Amino acid sequence: MNNQNQNSNKNINIDTTNMSSTNEDQTTLKFEVTIRFIKMLDIGYITVLYFIFAIIVGKIFNYIFGPYNSSADVNKSTFRIGVELCAIIWLIGISTYIIRNIVEIIPSPFENFHDFHHKRVKELTSASVYTLILYQCLSSFRGKLNTFLGRTF
Repeated sequence: MNNQNQNSNKNINIDTTNMSSTNEDQTTLKFEVTIRFIKMLDIGYITVLYFIFAIIVGKIFNYIFGPYNSSADVNKSTFRIGVELCAIIWLIGISTYIIRNIVEIIPSPFENFHDFHHKRVKELTSASVYTLILYQCLSSFRGKLNTFLGRTF
């Protein structure tokens, strides 16, 4: 029996040398989770900014181009409709560049929170949400594109 107690005492010995690294790992994990959560919040913030700007610019472009008039496009050549589409796409590209630079300047409410840096978020320089929403807002562009695609070459 005494021999059995000695064997059980041998199994109870706990190596405490690695406990500090476990605490450090937990702290690092908490930091990583916190940073990733803040990053997701910031991506949502950036997406909302791009959405707002796309709606505003879409309204401006629709005012400039006016509503789509399919009867006017029936008499236009396919080449002319293609050139008009290219001009609209060019304006969309220029507006995307301008809006992307404006969004980069707008400060984030999450900047320096737990060492988070807004400028490092890749979505800040990717205005794909802006472009997608802007295309959906432009009724004249969609109408011209459908007319263009409906013609045979």
